[in-house]
Amino acid sequence: RSKPLRVAIQHPDLDALATHSERLREMVAGMKGLHDVETDLDIDKPQLSVTIERDKAAALGISAADIAETLRVLLGSDEVTHYTVGNERYNVILQLAADDRFSPGDLGAIYVRSRSGELMPLANIVSVHERVGPSAVNHYDRRRSVTIDASLDGTDLGTAVEQIKRMAKSGLPEGFTMALVGQSREYEKGSQGLGFTFVLALVAIYLVLAGQFESFIDPLTIMMALPLAMLGALVGLSTLGMTLNVYSFIGIIMLMGLVTKNSILLVDYINVLRRRGVETRAAILEAGRTRLRPILMTALSTIFGILPIALGTGAGAETRRPLGVAVVAGMTTSTLLTLVVVPVFYSMLDRARTRLSKKAAATAEATVAAVGEETVSPRTG
Repeated sequence: RSKPLRVAIQHPDLDALATHSERLREMVAGMKGLHDVETDLDIDKPQLSVTIERDKAAALGISAADIAETLRVLLGSDEVTHYTVGNERYNVILQLAADDRFSPGDLGAIYVRSRSGELMPLANIVSVHERVGPSAVNHYDRRRSVTIDASLDGTDLGTAVEQIKRMAKSGLPEGFTMALVGQSREYEKGSQGLGFTFVLALVAIYLVLAGQFESFIDPLTIMMALPLAMLGALVGLSTLGMTLNVYSFIGIIMLMGLVTKNSILLVDYINVLRRRGVETRAAILEAGRTRLRPILMTALSTIFGILPIALGTGAGAETRRPLGVAVVAGMTTSTLLTLVVVPVFYSMLDRARTRLSKKAAATAEATVAAVGEETVSPRTG
């Protein structure tokens, strides 16, 4: 039931923590898209501060531990023994009666035994001050902390987390630390995991394509569709006012597996024609004409299948729509641009490969000729 945006401000000094956390809370409350900004530190609970006058206590032979133990037992309670009646066990609790520990003045009626055995009034060796303090001192990661939380209204969690990080970095002095809590922490961990998943997906796609085509060059041509799809997905999200969140990121990872099939259809048929002896340019044009229909059919079926998610309404639609928009927009741009960019890139790589082959062949011929001259020269002489 906690609010989505939660951060813990940490510092060992409670007074400094209260001052700067309240200042940060006011800064966060001024952020656009946040409301109900609160902290879990309330310094409004009445307290009695008991200060021991150590010189007097030492002169009377009364230690601070004796005073603390007396206050703990009489005001707090202590289980001193127990007794049993039948099968029931009853604890014996030592404590002042409720009427004798009701007001601050009751502290003056408490006595402490000195080293000589005399009972001394507690009021002679302590001073009592009324003050206010925190109702609870919270800790996070075993450090004193104040948690600031807020509800989102018109902004996403990722943007809010980045903004509050910048505010904390500029607004908190040295010695303060900030940690994300709850849903905010899970969001950051999930975002870091998605980045690793994205890289892993790229590597997996390249390895599968390299094994399928038995080449390390053709997969690069096929994967040219990926940046085209990424461009379309980002433009689509930006146009509709959506952000790159967890759901849209999942849509982009899905998109990487979907858009490569168009390039596979195209590059595979170009390779088939090249093995039949067709010249590169003619093979590219023939493959484009032949594969245009299956590429458009598979792309359109994917786009219309995902379109209901992108246009969805109702409960939970705000989380599903970024996924659908990323897939539809990325699939559209990659389909249109793949038919142009991938053939051009294939032609460029083919020309580069041809030049390298000719250069290697010329180098090999020159080497063979040089070796032949060295071999023939002694016989001629």
